Amino acid sequence: MFKRGLLGFLVGMALWGAAWLPAQAQPMTGFADMVERIGPAVVNISTETRAAKAADTAGPRRSGPPATLEEFFRDFMQNFPSQILPENALGSGVIISPDGYIVTNHHVVARAERIKVILLDDTEFTAKIIGSDEKNDLALLKVDNKNR
Repeated sequence: MFKRGLLGFLVGMALWGAAWLPAQAQPMTGFADMVERIGPAVVNISTETRAAKAADTAGPRRSGPPATLEEFFRDFMQNFPSQILPENALGSGVIISPDGYIVTNHHVVARAERIKVILLDDTEFTAKIIGSDEKNDLALLKVDNKNR
């Protein structure tokens, strides 16, 4: 899925990429040239969120054995303690400046507690959200790349 998203993103970048490339840059002659030039700016974004799982409290508790399989599982889950389960999301982004700013989608990082950015060479960074716009589904992230 990530590769398909990457391909779509690269095609989109090719359509409007000439506007942000330096004037002295050579024009791209093919898809391979575009991937070679723009590919390193595309990053994988992995997020983790902790979501509370509340026990099912529907219906009154009754005594005796459950009459149906549904009642059995409902009773079982009511006796199960609430848990905090991790939720993970994946997305992609684009490095827009050498000092570590990255543009991605708002929905990818909206509830994230941890954001990991993975470069093409598998280098990983922890990112923080600088700003986010739900209406336009855009988010700006920042990674500390002083050691790069």
